Amino acid sequence: MIGGIRVAETNGVIASRIYIQLIDKVPRPGRVTYPFAYMTNVYTDPDYRSRGIGVRY
Repeated sequence: MIGGIRVAETNGVIASRIYIQLIDKVPRPGRVTYPFAYMTNVYTDPDYRSRGIGVRY
């Protein structure tokens, strides 16, 4: 599993953060499996909400 924390920074201030972890699916014979992203601990500071920060970063 691969994971990490991503942050959105504006003028030196962390405005938002999210933890993303890539999880491998159980292999199935004869089929290609791809990992999926599990996203948790999403938080945006109230002063930066509704500004499209998640869209820009």
